[in-house]
Amino acid sequence: MRSTTLVGGFRAAAATGVECCLLALVANVAAAVDSHEDVLAAGLSQTAATVHWVDEGIDTGPVIRTEPVPVEPGDTPATLRARVQRVEHRILPEVVKELIAA
Repeated sequence: MRSTTLVGGFRAAAATGVECCLLALVANVAAAVDSHEDVLAAGLSQTAATVHWVDEGIDTGPVIRTEPVPVEPGDTPATLRARVQRVEHRILPEVVKELIAA
């Protein structure tokens, strides 16, 4: 069994080969360490929570599911991060259940 990996503040079971991450809807923001801050600085109206397969890169595996997350007026990196994490915490278990059932 592989170890557990910390991804964007969310522990994902690496043994499944699946991880959950923030994927901003702008290519050069996606792999950024402070992506929530970058999304806000870019003035984007939304970002996304994404579940994808693990590969050798950082957040570069094929996407399994993505769900848009709106950026709301007055958002800070912390409030946006919390909103994205709520979506991550919901969709990752759903995807794992779907993969097990397949």
